[in-house]
Amino acid sequence: NFYTGVHGNYLKGSIRNAGMDPDNLPVSDPSKMNFSTGEGSNSAKAWKDIWGCGQGIGAIDKVRTTAEFVAKLKAEYAAARKRLGLESLRAEVPQRLSDWAAENFKLAGESSHQKGAWEAWAFQVGMLDFMSDDQIEELAIMKSKRVGYTKMVTAFIAYNVAHRRRKQALWQPTDDDRDSYVKSEIEPVLDLVEAVRVMRKQGRGIEDTIKLKQFRGSVLHLLGGKAARAYRRITVAVAILDEWDGFDQQVEKSGDPGGLAKGRLEGAPYPKFVGGTTPRIKGLSHVERAADNADGMVRFHIDCPHCGADHPLLWGGKDKAHGFKWERGQPDTVRHVCPHCHGSITQADYLKGGQPAAGAWVCSKTGKRYGIDRVWRDQAGMPTRPPRTLGVHVWAAYSPQRSWPSIALEFEQALVTLERGDVGPMQLFVNETLGETWELAGDRTDEHALQARAEDYALCTVPAGGLVLTAGIDLQRNRWEIGVWAWGRGLESWVVDHHVIEGNPASESDWEQVTTYLQRRYTQAWHGGSLGISAISIDSSDQTQAVYNWVRLNQTRL
Repeated sequence: NFYTGVHGNYLKGSIRNAGMDPDNLPVSDPSKMNFSTGEGSNSAKAWKDIWGCGQGIGAIDKVRTTAEFVAKLKAEYAAARKRLGLESLRAEVPQRLSDWAAENFKLAGESSHQKGAWEAWAFQVGMLDFMSDDQIEELAIMKSKRVGYTKMVTAFIAYNVAHRRRKQALWQPTDDDRDSYVKSEIEPVLDLVEAVRVMRKQGRGIEDTIKLKQFRGSVLHLLGGKAARAYRRITVAVAILDEWDGFDQQVEKSGDPGGLAKGRLEGAPYPKFVGGTTPRIKGLSHVERAADNADGMVRFHIDCPHCGADHPLLWGGKDKAHGFKWERGQPDTVRHVCPHCHGSITQADYLKGGQPAAGAWVCSKTGKRYGIDRVWRDQAGMPTRPPRTLGVHVWAAYSPQRSWPSIALEFEQALVTLERGDVGPMQLFVNETLGETWELAGDRTDEHALQARAEDYALCTVPAGGLVLTAGIDLQRNRWEIGVWAWGRGLESWVVDHHVIEGNPASESDWEQVTTYLQRRYTQAWHGGSLGISAISIDSSDQTQAVYNWVRLNQTRL
């Protein structure tokens, strides 16, 4: 530090040329910075007479040419790229989703009541494991709100990116739903979860859009489910339908959304389909149909502290002695009554320590169970394979984020509005709190009463009372389906005819038989006269141009 007051590296030759011994230099006052030795004829200035050689000279171990430095940097860069590229091929120690999520998954404050590390609730552990179990190929989840399903699906996506590196696709009912999910759930995870962040591909030519995310070893498609094209030209190992009951029954006449999504799994060594939703209308629910047809149907059972028998949390009802019970008008008195011994527990009993009680997922179809040991067992307690297709039901009572008194209060308020003729709040309660499909008893069809109203008349004949005929044409790729209806006073109607014409709508000549059929006249039953078709409607959503051409040529003939 003799020359400047701070320690530095200097060339010995320049020190000797200044008349000083580099091995025996005095020590200067470190509180003063003086850039001259101040020693008369031997006065020398740092950097002018005394030459510095850099603060990092100690790291130099060899004198290299510029060409050697360039070659060394190039080799180190190539090695780093190779190491990074092979990282995606590194074998991971296999983990179930619940274990991986406990170590890696984090909650973003923007879309969750909590922020940071995620601790799965007891009933969520099994659901996460079902998602990652390759022996379960199809999973249909009927759920209420507030059970953490969206977070579980997002964790499953992150797991497939970072741990299994499998190609996957997630569909939402609409593009707007997809956009909202990506912004609120996916994009925070890409930045927050380290295991996912290191798997992201970056650089020129890498596509990273709201509908496609590319990773090392995998890809994630994020799609809206309204259009048939959203289910084409992609091949994945994992297909997920979120809010499944929000999808159309048929997607542009191409098939139901579940079937179309499963079609993208063909050829995958371990195909996985997950469809989850808050169920909606009975008879029109995708998830209820799938759960009914599944090999297994599981609900989460807890042990009764009074008799030791296990049972699921049940809503019950006024005609049942078990389930949720409380004094009318006093929802704070709500308790759950065991179906075995009729002993009761409160939510505080269920949430000891603030966490949901442990338990087991039990299959009502096979008797198999998935318990605390996280092993599928048969009724004899022996390890067994899980059902290949599995239905799951979970509702708000299991969630620590929903109080039992608030559930009882919601039902009482919905019951009041139902008695006044407004079914909306009760339907909301059944769908979003109980996690079940809605069916209003008054809407059920009594088949015997319907049969008693049937009239005896022959098809292709206009019954008495029919004054006007209309036709509707359903156009398919290989046929026309023509329905003819008679209309009377007060919009009373009768089916007169249903006829299928095979052909190719893209061929103009095949349309002639359609035109000919629509020109026919139908015998009127009450006086023997005849009646022609007065108005025709035709579906133009598929073969649009062919329909327009036919209408243009025949609107004056029919």
